[in-house]
Amino acid sequence: MLFSDPSRTDPGSIVAWHKVCESGIDRELLEAKHAVIHARPLGTSAAEVITPHSTLNQIDAYFASSKREIEIAAILTLIASMEARIRLDAAFRSNNSSANGFLGGRLKILFAKSQRTWQVPLYERGILDEWKLAGNALNTPGLAMTIGSFSDLLKIRHWTAHGRYWLLKTNLEVTTSIQASNTILNLEKQMNQFCAASGWAPFPSR
Repeated sequence: MLFSDPSRTDPGSIVAWHKVCESGIDRELLEAKHAVIHARPLGTSAAEVITPHSTLNQIDAYFASSKREIEIAAILTLIASMEARIRLDAAFRSNNSSANGFLGGRLKILFAKSQRTWQVPLYERGILDEWKLAGNALNTPGLAMTIGSFSDLLKIRHWTAHGRYWLLKTNLEVTTSIQASNTILNLEKQMNQFCAASGWAPFPSR
């Protein structure tokens, strides 16, 4: 599988996969519209979802929705890859608190409260909040702001996982995989710079 090891998956490879998927949808769109315009049989895939009586606007709308679904899938994969790195790094720091100052000590307490590693919360008094506290304690406000941007991406994951029965904020509705990738790369950069300035092990460590 392409992304079976999220913690080692480069965000660029996820964005590239997304482009491949989008190009396939674009080809299907062109073929479907060409078939309808010229009253020809639809291709096998398109025939499952588009009737010969579909309008061009209906066809456009269907494939636009399909592209957004692929976009969301790419964003979820990007989030998963970053979460894996954050969790593995946190597990390392919780066992090496002397090398990671304030953050390592706080993570050690956080992990001690959970019976299983995977139960340690990521946000809402979890790992990311400990990073923000460390940033604020050492007067690094940029780190907290970047974590806030990543937390917005987590809202997309939460919305998707829990049935999409509420409306997302407008800015999240139009978030792209490239924007998500940039947010994740910026967070990784900020964390690494913060660790370097603090004399801690680099991010991600495991």
